Amino acid sequence: MSETSLTEPIVGVDLGGTKILAVVVTGEREIIARCKKRTKPVKGCDAVLGRVVAAIRGALEQAELEMEDVSAVGIGVPGPVDSEQGVINAAPNLGWGRVEVANILSDRIGRPVFLGNDTNLCTLGELDLGAGRGVDSIVGVFVGTGIGGGIVIDGRLIEGSSGTAGEFGHMIIKYDGAKANTGWRGTVESLAARPAIVARIVEQIRGGKKSVLPELVEKKLGEWDPEAANTQISSSFLAKAYKAGDKVVRRAVDESAYLTGIGLAATVHLLNPEMVVVGGGVVEAIGEPYVEIVEDAIRANTFPAAHRDLKVVEAALGDDAGVLGAVSLVRRRLAEEPALSGVG
Repeated sequence: MSETSLTEPIVGVDLGGTKILAVVVTGEREIIARCKKRTKPVKGCDAVLGRVVAAIRGALEQAELEMEDVSAVGIGVPGPVDSEQGVINAAPNLGWGRVEVANILSDRIGRPVFLGNDTNLCTLGELDLGAGRGVDSIVGVFVGTGIGGGIVIDGRLIEGSSGTAGEFGHMIIKYDGAKANTGWRGTVESLAARPAIVARIVEQIRGGKKSVLPELVEKKLGEWDPEAANTQISSSFLAKAYKAGDKVVRRAVDESAYLTGIGLAATVHLLNPEMVVVGGGVVEAIGEPYVEIVEDAIRANTFPAAHRDLKVVEAALGDDAGVLGAVSLVRRRLAEEPALSGVG
């Protein structure tokens, strides 16, 4: 890691389908300012990138810094990327095709910009700055509205020949299972992400099973609407019901954890990592019980030699995993090409 990348401020950006988060980081991982904006993808690619620039400038203003004070900007985006060229090949959540994100942003702000897939960067952040410190090979999995993942082997982020490595959520583990929004059946995401958890819960409630969730939702939102349950039931609602011992919710959440573990068992056999890091909104809300079930599923479905020394841990960086991973990407790239830190 270059000395410049540790001493000069770096901006990390997480560009998602609903929000943009930009932070200014100094030292190893100290976030000194942050700015959040709504993405508004319906306004188109150019407008969204304009909002990214506004978020960067907003974070710098809070930090009382100028753009010239920043060594570089790292940004995570939801989709397969060519990180060497700084190009996103497609971003369905944003409605984008191929976009030269790094070049466009660099031209607008006058600083080097490095691009990565969002969950790849979450994994990189956990390796360098979070739960994976001191480990060389990890798999990261993040369970929320969708399920994404990342792979680091021998300290190197594995992106694949076309930038799609680590798409854990799209692994098929049940050939005749629930249909995913990709059209494929039985993917980890279609079976274990939060919408799948909610669908199981609603089905049980409609079948006459008792749950505290409708009461919790009514108390907070004013009404319970099974047709809108996917937007009503957040991870925090699931956590409250889970911790209250709600059998319907526990069964659905535990099934999600076990199915995630089944997918990870295949990944462990394929890659034999030292550590699996499990994070995302659902995992943050439920906590240790979710991770324990994931670990049980991995150990029950892998060779003893594959899991004997394997560590299965909860992610440590929370919502900041993406932006800190973007900062980690910048540091790694500047260490490889230190001259870039002085290039506008």
